[in-house]
Amino acid sequence: MTRVLPRIEIEGFVFRVDSRSMELSPVKEPGTKVSLRELIAKGKLNDHSVTCLFDRVKGTFSALPYDINVLPKGTVRVVLPHPIVLDPVGVALRHGKAPDAYTKVFPVRRMHRAELLETTVRKMLKEPRNVSRGQQNKNFRKRF
Repeated sequence: MTRVLPRIEIEGFVFRVDSRSMELSPVKEPGTKVSLRELIAKGKLNDHSVTCLFDRVKGTFSALPYDINVLPKGTVRVVLPHPIVLDPVGVALRHGKAPDAYTKVFPVRRMHRAELLETTVRKMLKEPRNVSRGQQNKNFRKRF
């Protein structure tokens, strides 16, 4: 049985996702592989996603800098869905389970889109809040 690999689009670049071998490969250059393990190691993995840097010009991934307020020129922070969301069949096969073991919880999708985080932490801190400081104090006191 042949398996159709899901794809993810990041800034106009389309990658095939293979969670069984933990690799991303550009559709235009199938010989070039990007290890999902390296992306997880370079970036930040939480329960639902992987955050890393993506070079908009070259179409490559890089490590998150220590100072997230200063991003390298031409890069953007990208949030990729967790590998089990991208390719539930591949994750099931990698763990020796039936191909449809995770598809009830994580349905198979043929195309995904990465979320871009254009704002840095510094910009987020400078943006005005919708709630006044007095209202925040009232809300805080109501919780206790």
